[in-house]
Parts: sequence; C-alpha cells; structure tokens
Amino acid sequence: MPATPSSAIIGGQLSCEGGSFHNTDGIALNAERLVTNDSVFLSEGFEAKGETRHLGAKIGGQLLCNGGSFLNDRGHAFLCQDVKVSGPFFWQNVQVEKGSVDLRATITGPLSDDIKSWPAEIYLDGFEYSAIIAAPTSWRERIAWLGKQREFNPQPYEHLAKVLRAMGHEHDARKIAIAKQEELRKSGWYNWKGWLWNVFWGLPSSTATSPGGP
Repeated sequence: MPATPSSAIIGGQLSCEGGSFHNTDGIALNAERLVTNDSVFLSEGFEAKGETRHLGAKIGGQLLCNGGSFLNDRGHAFLCQDVKVSGPFFWQNVQVEKGSVDLRATITGPLSDDIKSWPAEIYLDGFEYSAIIAAPTSWRERIAWLGKQREFNPQPYEHLAKVLRAMGHEHDARKIAIAKQEELRKSGWYNWKGWLWNVFWGLPSSTATSPGGP
C-alpha cells in the first residue's frame, strides 16, 4: 500500500528497512518536503513498486538505499529532486528494475555507490556531493555513469572533475574534463569557432570530428 509522510517533520530517523510499498498507478512512498533530524533508511530489503518521491526533503543524517529495490513502469522510480542530505548518500546493491533515478539539484555529503546499481536512465544536473567514498573513482567507470543521463548537461562533468581533483585523482579529473568537452562538441553546444578552440585545447586530432561532419 502507498505511504505518505509528505511534509512531515521527524525528530529522529525514518526507517523503512525491509518495508514494502506498492502503488503501481502512482506514488508508492511520498516523502515530499520531509524533514528529519537524523537518517533515512530505504535499505536491506526495502521495496517500492510505484514512485518513491523525495522532492524538497531535508535529511539531517545519511540517506541509505543499499539493498533496496525500486520499480516504476510510469516514469521515475526514485525521484529525489532538490533534496539536502547532511550525511553520506549510499546507493549500493540497489535494484531499479524499471524507471529512472532523478537527483537534480540534490546536495549530499559523500557519495558511496556502485555503477551497476544505476539504471539506464538517470538525471544528474545540479547533483552535488562532497566526495566519493568506497566507490569507483576511475574515469572510465565514471564516464559510463555520466553517460546514463537522459540528456547531456555539463554540470555533472564539471562537479565530478572538481571532486576528483580535490581527492587527488588529477588524471581521472582531466579525463572527465576532456569527456565533457567531447560531449559539448557532439551535442552542438559549440559553434565552429568554439569547436576549433575545443579541439586545440582538449581533443586528440584523431578523435576530432568537424562541425556538420559524421
């Protein structure tokens, strides 16, 4: 059955560990504008069939989704826009059978994830995290992660490069920055002068494609 702690204020934590929330025609768990002084647990057997919604929530501790399962045939399986998480965001061993994950404009502490837990369609524009912990930092895996975005946005690349650089992963940060330039070029963000400038500074000539060329 659906649950609706929308706009609720909780002095401690919200624990839905092992809980099942089903509403395949709409919202399975509505935590819109939820405020907690401690953590939120959607983990260890948590199951939602229908949308899990956290629009505008403020979480005073961590957001733990490890071992959770999300499914929505009609759109977002995990809608977490404009959320503030004081602690880490854990997204490991998660199953998203159908539906997308939307983290636009969400700000968290450290991110701890694994790439296989992310579905084929994610929204990351404006998503910010203070570091990456117990999770892949290699540029190849992270480019694959960014490539799951529904549409290209430069901010997720810029933020990832900034975080990796601050963590001392300078090589990986540079690769992410180059990947951003490649995507800018392919998506048509540059005119021909910008394209030439981009090729000059960031891309090997062997990978460059002229504007309007294949």
